[in-house]
Amino acid sequence: PTPNAQRPTPNAQRPTPKKSTAIQTNRGTSTNIDLAHCSCVGIIRFRLAGSFENDSKLSAAYWLPWCSTFYLNRRRSTKNRSLRTPYDKSPPPKTKPKSNRKSKMSLGQIVLHFDRNNWRPRTATLCTIGMTAVIVAFVAMGSVAGGILAGLGALYAGFASFGGVRPARVQRMLTTSLATASIAFLGSLVSRSDVATIVTVFLASFVLAIIGALSTSANIVAVQTVGVLIVLSGLPELASMPLANAGLVLAGGLFQTVFFAIAGPSFRHYEERKAVAEAYRTLAEFAQDLVNASPDRDEEDWSIPDAQPFQAARERLNETERFGAGPEVGLLRDVMNVAETMRAALVGFARSYAKERRSGLLERAWAESLAQRMAVAFGHAADAFQEANYAERILIRLEDDGEDLTPTRQELVRWVELLNRSFAEIAALNLDSYHRQEGKGSFFTDVRTSFTGLLDTKSLQRLTIGHAVRFSLVVGLATAYYRLFHVEHGYWLSLTIAIVLRADYATTLTRGLSRIAGTFLAVLVTTLVGLAIHLSPPVMLTVVLVAGWFSFAFFQASYLAYSFFLTVLVVYGLAAAGASEGHLGLARLIDTALGIAITLLTAWIWPIWQSANVRNVLRDAFEYQAKYADTLLQCLDGQPTEVADQIRHRGRALRIEAERVVQASFLEPRWTRKNLVGSAREYLGRLDENAARLLALHAQLVDHSEDRQYLAKQIQTSDLIAKNLAKELA
Repeated sequence: PTPNAQRPTPNAQRPTPKKSTAIQTNRGTSTNIDLAHCSCVGIIRFRLAGSFENDSKLSAAYWLPWCSTFYLNRRRSTKNRSLRTPYDKSPPPKTKPKSNRKSKMSLGQIVLHFDRNNWRPRTATLCTIGMTAVIVAFVAMGSVAGGILAGLGALYAGFASFGGVRPARVQRMLTTSLATASIAFLGSLVSRSDVATIVTVFLASFVLAIIGALSTSANIVAVQTVGVLIVLSGLPELASMPLANAGLVLAGGLFQTVFFAIAGPSFRHYEERKAVAEAYRTLAEFAQDLVNASPDRDEEDWSIPDAQPFQAARERLNETERFGAGPEVGLLRDVMNVAETMRAALVGFARSYAKERRSGLLERAWAESLAQRMAVAFGHAADAFQEANYAERILIRLEDDGEDLTPTRQELVRWVELLNRSFAEIAALNLDSYHRQEGKGSFFTDVRTSFTGLLDTKSLQRLTIGHAVRFSLVVGLATAYYRLFHVEHGYWLSLTIAIVLRADYATTLTRGLSRIAGTFLAVLVTTLVGLAIHLSPPVMLTVVLVAGWFSFAFFQASYLAYSFFLTVLVVYGLAAAGASEGHLGLARLIDTALGIAITLLTAWIWPIWQSANVRNVLRDAFEYQAKYADTLLQCLDGQPTEVADQIRHRGRALRIEAERVVQASFLEPRWTRKNLVGSAREYLGRLDENAARLLALHAQLVDHSEDRQYLAKQIQTSDLIAKNLAKELA
């Protein structure tokens, strides 16, 4: 189009890319400036002629996208080096558009990473107060050793207070206190016998490694229990009073638990609302990614909204329901069920959205405007739900442009109408119609369920048992070394191995580097301070408490910072009891470095490479995806959709595990990847693509918006894709 072209009439058809000859070969900046100038001149002429009254929408909608061409191409010029106009017939860039997945961090970024969302100053303050009260009480009674043991129980109970809803946190603290007290009794009992200590550490490490694989909470308790066993079995001077030692550790842990239960977070269901709101923010981020994505991306390149926040929200609600849930938790459960439908609808919307964007500039502007309004609506919903404002009516506004809707635009409108009905369904929820629910199951029921899930797939069985054998053997041999050769403070060696060694190489490497860096910096600081000034015992105790606060605060936010402050706490804690901080710091640095060296050497000599399990984990995920498709076919025949929801949740967990294993495998040495599926990321992309297709079909099934025969055919296609890919990986 040029300034002298005839002004389009309301019924005139817009030029198509094939009819456009004026700009199809122009690639220079000057051409874009002329294009923007011509578009502006055309709009100004229409405005001066007073012709915006009847056909203003068509004229403005037709010419304004051309004005934006200059701006859009200028933004892309730094990336593509060659400017592309909207109707350019030249081939698209060879580089594939980036996925909306989060970019993988480098090893250094992982080690130095600070997770602001897991920075917990308030919880750290509560735990520090509880630990301080215990230590001060026993020191005031004249028992410094008793204060150290009670403080140890309070320390480990405090670390168990992070993550989850309040009842679950209190239960985890209580479980940790009982477990550490029992293991303290056992460690003190066997500490005088080298053989008994070695055998006990070996067997306990094997059992606790399997227990730690059940869940994140179980892993926290297992690691802390192993740590207490190693420390107390390495102190033979405490062997004379094993029952008293266990009582002191239990007293410290119980006081910390009771104090946290009384003074802890009191906002009712805050954690549950926060988790649900985070799931809706994930939908908002996905919708915003649609707006910001490259226009060259087609519908097959879209991923699906991140599944991790949805899984975390489900776990939070399940935790609460286990202890007995109030009416609001039932409402939040229904809000999450609606969110699952929205997530599936958003996947279908993204596929239709990609087709609409490629149809032309006017279609692209219309689709991006719709996606932007959708992102705002999801963000507003997340804020409202976090503030417990469930009755607020949220609507994604649809603008009618007065033209007949194309088939693709009809699909977009249908998906948006489904989202609007979902928002209306939430607004119609009435809190008064929900009743308090009794607790579901018990702690032992959860353990049995976790074991069942762990043994559900053979790939997870091999990973868990293989790691348990390796973990117990290496920790046992390290214990045998320092016990038989009488290494002073040698339990730090076994403790380092127990804390750093993990089932996958990537976590072992990152934790090892973080721990050695934090320990080295702490030893350097404490040594320099010791050479410069002499600290009195009261000042040392103050430093211990301050270091304890930072250890709690950084516990889940930065492992490097946590290791630094924990080393400061240990060095000055023992120095306050009379030892030399310089000698203690050097000994801890040597033992830590040796422990990390043994850990990394173990990972190389006796590897449990994630790359060797990529094929199995992907196959399990595809097999469960086929099971999900079969269940959807049964739902078409009248089976309740709740069964499909349960299978979808389990399939999502396997898909998250597959993604974790694939990403971890690429942090392993290159020569170890010989067993890695060459196109692992491609298989992962096809897994997400098929999951997105099934989610969209599930949403259409619930909404009854498509013919049942059409849905059955599409579900059968996805079922066949999943089964064929599972066979390829078998």
